[in-house]
Amino acid sequence: MKTVLFVTFYFPPSDAIAARRTGGLAKYLPLYGWRVVVLTPRKTGCIPGDFELLATDYEDKMQEWRRRLHLHDGESLSMPQKAGYVVSPSVTQRLRKWAVVTASDLLMYPDATWGWYRPAVQAGKCFLAEGGADVILSSYGPATSHIVASALARDFQMPWVADYRDPWSTNTYTSHGWMLRRVDKWLETRVTSSAVAFTGISRALMESVARCHPGVRASVVPNGYDPEEKVVDSTLLDHQFTIVHCGDLYGGKRNPIVLFEAVAQLIDEGLMRRDTVHIDFYGSPEPSVDYLSHACGLDGIVLQHGTVSRDEAIAAERRAQILLLVLVSSSDDIGTTPGKVFEYLAARRPIIAVGSVRGEVADLLALTKTGMQATSTEELRDWLLTAYDEYIEHGRIPYSCDEDAVEQFSQVQMAKRVAEALDYACGMRVERRTR
Repeated sequence: MKTVLFVTFYFPPSDAIAARRTGGLAKYLPLYGWRVVVLTPRKTGCIPGDFELLATDYEDKMQEWRRRLHLHDGESLSMPQKAGYVVSPSVTQRLRKWAVVTASDLLMYPDATWGWYRPAVQAGKCFLAEGGADVILSSYGPATSHIVASALARDFQMPWVADYRDPWSTNTYTSHGWMLRRVDKWLETRVTSSAVAFTGISRALMESVARCHPGVRASVVPNGYDPEEKVVDSTLLDHQFTIVHCGDLYGGKRNPIVLFEAVAQLIDEGLMRRDTVHIDFYGSPEPSVDYLSHACGLDGIVLQHGTVSRDEAIAAERRAQILLLVLVSSSDDIGTTPGKVFEYLAARRPIIAVGSVRGEVADLLALTKTGMQATSTEELRDWLLTAYDEYIEHGRIPYSCDEDAVEQFSQVQMAKRVAEALDYACGMRVERRTR
């Protein structure tokens, strides 16, 4: 059995959505003839699986800065917005938020996990010095994972496959200004120049990588759901018309105003009973949600539950009448498919995505027939009215999908595609040795 050294900062039992992809790869790559050794920071707890952990120490420098500035974990760096209006923060809030962004962008460049670089490289070198692997695989983000893998691949002349869960230099969720984005682009190109193959979650992302590295294999490998978590029977649904969103809204960059406006219109027109509707958000509290829901007259309907365990979030998804996916309304984000949508597929409930620009999420929902993306209040209003009528008639919203299409987005299929890239990378190593 061939061995892959898998470099990833995020890994279970972390509840981060990023850990879903990396955990799935470690779990299912052995099905395709790969022994997986995961190089990751040491965490409390463990998960079962046919893989080995190479755990390292890690000191979170960003947490130290947050403590010094008296900021709570998950505190939003954005202000509530609607129709161009921004709630003005106090001078103290401005200074504190500016300090956090500055510390993150400059002192922690290229990312807040940079403190992991040295212990990760040291542990990786000790393992590889004993001839421990045939190929290296790393998962972005953070950037530190790719930088660690690049250093190890260079020092040991090993083939390296760089996997992208998110864009690097073009990531719309980072706070980097235009100068640091230019540095990001230079660093990304330099670091990944030694990779022999790339894998990534979307077509647009891999096309971007291919433009930077012409001739290098770049394969689209979407995220996936764990087939062991797939719901078999969704009979225990909420009795009310419940719309559930799980995950972060990234400081208001993901804006649910279209949903709030559509629901408010239907209630005002008497087409939807107020006492039957609930809109629940699970994830880091976002001040703009409270502001926007109040402005739309949805007090008591919209509720933020805050950060909960993954088990609680999955339970909420399975009970929901409708699952909500909020997208960034920007053409820069059309090639990004949030990892949460794959968890939604396993919950087997209708999915509605909101965002003004259609991209790969809309294509996925259409292909699997699990829902749709609404780009306007009117379009969403029509969809919700149809769903609500079904709810009133049947007491629940029926679920249907294309089972074969959904199956293509399981973590088993995800691991199969990455295994193909690893096999290819091993072939590149053989060619190098025989020259």
